[in-house]
Amino acid sequence: LFLNEEQKMLLEKQYKRFSRNGANLSDTGQETLREIDSQLSQLKLKFGENILAETNDYRMQITDKEKLSGLPEGSIETAAQTAKEENLDGWVFTLDYPSYVPFMTFSDDRKLRKKMSFAFGTRAFKKNKFNNEQIILDLVNNRYKRAVLLGYKSHAHFVLEERMAEKPETVNAFLEDLLPKAKPAAEKEINQLAALAKKDGIEQLEK
Repeated sequence: LFLNEEQKMLLEKQYKRFSRNGANLSDTGQETLREIDSQLSQLKLKFGENILAETNDYRMQITDKEKLSGLPEGSIETAAQTAKEENLDGWVFTLDYPSYVPFMTFSDDRKLRKKMSFAFGTRAFKKNKFNNEQIILDLVNNRYKRAVLLGYKSHAHFVLEERMAEKPETVNAFLEDLLPKAKPAAEKEINQLAALAKKDGIEQLEK
């Protein structure tokens, strides 16, 4: 059977697609793959549910009008409406993007911005029923098992095979080469930002 270059490429891609989805595995191996994929689906779903639950649970109530300085009128009105709906005084801000983004962008109160940023960044990473730490470990472990089952060294090797880099070693080499070139520019920008912050009375940038 004669195939031209385009047909060969198509055949190779189709074969690789089936192979990467377990077509070459034994019956036992395919059953194991299905079990791993089922676990991964459940873990991903639970991860998202925990993030959503933490997002929905968070409230930052402000009762001092001066602490609203810098915020757009629309953001203030929405916060007042949220407080009213929850039978609370003042204004209530949440981690939903329509509330969170304007607050982080325009609020003049640095301490409150820090409080909101920390709450947003630690969603589902607290010692409570919504904690995602074990879920992440289980995700990583199952991805590794899946990759090894399909004949790869790691999940990174599996993912990168279909991308330009092709293997983790290429990515690591690129990053190692990029670091000495990018670091001076990054340090310059940080110094410029620090100087600008000092003009506003901020002596130390937050990490």
